[in-house]
Amino acid sequence: MYRIKFLLSLFILASHCFAGNQPRGYAIVIDEKSLQECEAEVKQYASAVEQYNGLKSIIVVDQWGVPDSIRACLISMYANEKCPLAGAVFVGDIPVPMVRDAQHLTSAFRMNQDIYTWRDTSVPSDRFYDDFDLQFDFICRDTIAEESDSYAGSNTGPCPYFYYSLRADGAQQVRPSIFSGRIRPTDANGTSRYEKLRRYLRKAVRAKQEQNYADQIFYFTGHGSLTESKVAAIDEKANIYEHFPWMLTSREGINYMDFSQEKFIKQRMMNELMREDLDLAFLHHHGDYDTQYLSGYPRNASEEEKHQANLILEDFASYGFAPNCRCVVFDACYNASFHRHDCIANEYVFGEGKNIACIGGTVNVLQDKWYDKLMGLLGEGVYVGIVNAYLQYMESHVVGDPTFTFNSKEASRISASLNDLIVRAWRGEVKAKEVRKNLLQSSLPDLQVLGMEILAEMNAIDNAELLKKLDESPYSEVRLQVLQMLAQRGGDDFVEGIALASCDRNEMVQRFAMNHIRGNGCPRLAASLIRIALANNPSARVKFDASEALAFVPKESLMQELERQQQQLVSTDKDSTVNALRKKIEQSGDFWQERIDKLIDDSLDEKQFKFIGSSLRLYLPHNRIHDVISYIERPSTPIDRKQKLTEALGWNTASYYRNDIADFAKRLSENPDEDYNVRKEALKTYNRLKTKQ
Repeated sequence: MYRIKFLLSLFILASHCFAGNQPRGYAIVIDEKSLQECEAEVKQYASAVEQYNGLKSIIVVDQWGVPDSIRACLISMYANEKCPLAGAVFVGDIPVPMVRDAQHLTSAFRMNQDIYTWRDTSVPSDRFYDDFDLQFDFICRDTIAEESDSYAGSNTGPCPYFYYSLRADGAQQVRPSIFSGRIRPTDANGTSRYEKLRRYLRKAVRAKQEQNYADQIFYFTGHGSLTESKVAAIDEKANIYEHFPWMLTSREGINYMDFSQEKFIKQRMMNELMREDLDLAFLHHHGDYDTQYLSGYPRNASEEEKHQANLILEDFASYGFAPNCRCVVFDACYNASFHRHDCIANEYVFGEGKNIACIGGTVNVLQDKWYDKLMGLLGEGVYVGIVNAYLQYMESHVVGDPTFTFNSKEASRISASLNDLIVRAWRGEVKAKEVRKNLLQSSLPDLQVLGMEILAEMNAIDNAELLKKLDESPYSEVRLQVLQMLAQRGGDDFVEGIALASCDRNEMVQRFAMNHIRGNGCPRLAASLIRIALANNPSARVKFDASEALAFVPKESLMQELERQQQQLVSTDKDSTVNALRKKIEQSGDFWQERIDKLIDDSLDEKQFKFIGSSLRLYLPHNRIHDVISYIERPSTPIDRKQKLTEALGWNTASYYRNDIADFAKRLSENPDEDYNVRKEALKTYNRLKTKQ
C-alpha cells in the first residue's frame, strides 16, 4: 500500500509482493479531511483490496482540489511501468467534472444547452478521470450560491463543480482506460459524511471476506418501463440464465416482480431487496435523483396514494428500508446522481444494509439500452467497475466499491487472472490467439461476448465471422453483441445483420433490430419493418419501436413492401389492418419531411429553427441527409445554423449514409474559409463517424 500526498512525492505505508502477473495499481483518491477522519478504515479497505483483489493500493491525497490535477496524476500512474494503474475510486469530497458538449456520448440525455442552466444541461461524469482518450477544455468553476436543497453541500465548500467542454480533436466514444467508482457520502439526514464513510468502508471490507456466489437474483419492472412488455420480462429471465448458467441446475434463485401485482408495490419491492441472501438486482423503472417511480396512479390521486406509488429518499428512514442486495443495477434516470446532496444510490450504499455497489446514471438513461451487458462476469470474479466500463456511457457510474465482485462459481474453469487479462487488453498487451483460446472458445456466453469486444478493438474479427455467429449462436447475449459490433462498422453487412436480428427469437435482440432500422434507414430494411408491423403478436416494446421506425425508412419503399406483404397476410380483419398501417406510414413519413422542406427553403424563423435544429439529432429521415448537407454548404446559410446542423448530422452514427456524412464533415473541417466554430463542430462530427468505420 502506498500513499501519494503530492504529485511527485511518494510515502510508503506498507507493501506486498505479488506473485505471477505484473502488479496492478489501484488509486484510492481521497480528500485530506476524509482521510484524517477515517484513516484507520481507509487503510483497512486498502489492505483488503490488496489481500482479496490482488491490486496494489495507492492512497492519493487530493491536495489540488482541481480535476485536471487529479487526472494528470492518474495518467502518470497509468504510465508507470512497474505498477501500472488499473482502477481508481474517488472517496469523499473529490471535485465533480460537469461535462458539456458531450450529450452524444450519453444514452438519452438531450437537454438544450442554449436554454437551460449549466447544471441541468451538463453531465456529471467521472469519465473525465478514467477515459484518457477523451479531451476537455476547462470552462469555469461553479461559484454560484446553492439554489435548492437538492444541491446543498454538493457544489460549495470542499466539493465544487468544474465545467468542461468535450474537445473535437479527442475521442468521440467512451472507452475507459481504467475502471472507477465513487464513494461520496454526504451529511444528508443528519448523519455525518465521515461516520457514513467509516461505516461503509468497514462494510466493504466485510464483503470481501465473505464467500458469496451470485446465485440469488431479483428483477423488477415498474409502471411505464419498456412499454410494460410481458415478453421482455419473460426473455429477461432467459438472459439471466445465460449470464449465470449454473443457476439452471440449482434451486430456483431468480425472482421477478411486476408493479401490476399489487395496487402499490413499493413495500413488497423493499422487502425483497432487504433479503439477507439477495446478491444482484435489476430494477427497471422511471426515476429521478430522489425517486424510484414504481406504480402508476390516476390523475385525481390523493397525496397518500402518490406517496405509496413511489419510493422516495425519506422512505429509507421512515420504513427502516436497509437494502441487503449486494449489487443493484438501476435501469432508471438520475438514480445515481452522486453529485447531489443525496440520491437514491447513496441511500442504498451508505445505509445500514449490506448493499455494497450500485450501477446507475447521473442523468437520463435510455430504456432500450443493453443494461446487463457482461453482467455474468460478476459471477466469474470480475470487478463491478470493469463491468460498468463496458457500458460505455458518460452517465453510467458505480456508486460504491468498484472492486466489488462475487466469488467465481466454477473457478477451476476460469483463469484466476480474468481481471488482469481484461486490463491487459485495455492496454493493448494481449494477442488475438490468447483471446480466442481463453474467451471466444469458452462455453460461457459472457466470455464469448468479452472476447469479441476485445478482438474488435484489435481489428482481429471480420464481418463474415460475426454474421455467422448472429445466424448460428444459441446465445442471445452473443447475437446482441454481434449486432452492436456490426452497428459500429456499418455498411451492407450491418444491414444484413439488422434483417437477421429482426427475426430473432429473443425480444431484446429483436427490439435492438427495430431501433437499428430507425437509425440506419436503408430502403432494403422496409421488408423487415413491415413484417413486424403486420405481425399478430410482437412484444409491446418491439411493436412500439417498429412504429417509431416508420418515419425513417423511405415512404415509397414501405408502401411497396406493404402492397407485397398484404398478399400473404392471413387475418380476419385484413383490410382494416393494412389500411391502418398505410395511414400510419403516410403520417409518419410526412411529419419531418415537411419540416425539412421548410428548413431547406429558409422559411423557418429563429424560434422554429432552434426546435427543428435540435430535433434533427434524433428525427432526421435518412433520405433527407444529403439535402441537409447541401443546405449547410450554401454560402448564404447562417453560421449558427451550419454549426447546429453539422452537430445534428453527427448523431447519425448508424445511418446507411454515414460515410457520406463523414466525408462531408471532413471537407468542412478542413475548409479555411469556414467559421472556426463550424470547422470545430465538423471535426467532432467526423471523429464520431470515422472511428466507427
